[in-house]
Amino acid sequence: RFIMKEKFIKKIRKNNNWKIRILTKILFVFVFSLLVFEKAKGKVEWPPLIWDGHWLQTDRNNDWRWLFEDYYLNEDIFPPDENAGLVKHEQYVVIIDKKKGEAAIYVHAPKKEMTIEIPESESGYPIVAVYTEHTKQEIEPVNLKLSRYVREVEFDHVQFDGVKSFEVVAGNENLKAVDGVLYKRVVYKGKTTWALYRYPNRRMDESFMIPEGVKVISSFAFRNENLKNVTFPKSIKKICRWAFTQSSVSRYYIPKGIEKIGTGALHGAKKVVFEEKSHIKELNLSNIAPLVVRVPKGVKILKRISVADNGKVILPEGLKKIRKKAFQQNVIKKLVLPKSLKKIKPYIFSGLSMKKLVLPEGIRDIQNYAFSGSKIKTIVIPKSVKKIGKNSFVKYGNGKGQIPIKVYKGSYAHRFAKKHGLLFFLK
Repeated sequence: RFIMKEKFIKKIRKNNNWKIRILTKILFVFVFSLLVFEKAKGKVEWPPLIWDGHWLQTDRNNDWRWLFEDYYLNEDIFPPDENAGLVKHEQYVVIIDKKKGEAAIYVHAPKKEMTIEIPESESGYPIVAVYTEHTKQEIEPVNLKLSRYVREVEFDHVQFDGVKSFEVVAGNENLKAVDGVLYKRVVYKGKTTWALYRYPNRRMDESFMIPEGVKVISSFAFRNENLKNVTFPKSIKKICRWAFTQSSVSRYYIPKGIEKIGTGALHGAKKVVFEEKSHIKELNLSNIAPLVVRVPKGVKILKRISVADNGKVILPEGLKKIRKKAFQQNVIKKLVLPKSLKKIKPYIFSGLSMKKLVLPEGIRDIQNYAFSGSKIKTIVIPKSVKKIGKNSFVKYGNGKGQIPIKVYKGSYAHRFAKKHGLLFFLK
């Protein structure tokens, strides 16, 4: 009776699973067909206008595109929603956000050199942002005169209009122009200060001295291929991410007062020199290509660093922490680690290629997957190491492949290697 009961239960379960699978397939085909039919009829409604006060964009089809390109170039497939208005002029297009009570302006690439004055408002809505048209055509430079409510000026993220100089009317509390360069009021460490916001990309000067008193350089501030030399003031404290992208500056002398350098801020640098007694605590030197990088004393956390192929990196005494993948996509000839480094944490050297890495005396703990993902050919382990984690020397995250290690006879690393069958050589 018990056996018959078990067989009956299994039969019921089998039948139910079969029915569920059939119903699931039918439901999937129905939903898929409905979506295709609705899209073919043009009834699929795209997400409404998204304006976060900085970027104007839409996430239609999960494809983030410029809102102005959608409105101006593709009005037939993506008309403005009920909270937006579109007003066309000869030299620009204005988009109104009725919900926020604000407007932004989209400037066309000019066919002749001219001065474009941004109006204060459109249909009673203050214009607070200025954007420029994406174009690959040869264009003439413009002088851009900003009205008193403008607080954002964004160039196209790939290529942008040729602004020769900026001018800001009296009464604008957010922006000011000095000698044609645009500055913006920002808050740094709780205090209001001025940041160098936009350097004209069609300015012909090869050198520029940032005025004393400027503490911040904004993201994407310098996109001028004519600019080859820049001098920082003693007052400078922060260089934001990608500040010098698309510029021709290749050598930087960093004053000791700088406290933070953002991702890709010194993009394309071939030489970076830090003044002695630097105040910088966290360092991110990505997308640069100097042959030698000597990280300044005082840096406690290394977030990211890059050098030219077969370059050299020297890390200072006092460094306490190296972030995950700090050396990613680097081919380094020599890496000098400080004795102040006590732990090798997971994936620090992921993506690093070099022939031989010598760990300094002082390191005590090599944690799980410390060298996983790296392309180091040999690692020399010091006598000071007293703890080694799981899969510390595997090449891949799945535990396959092993990096050969050199150890001192009788050391903890020697005993560990023999116990776990690691590939090792005696030093």
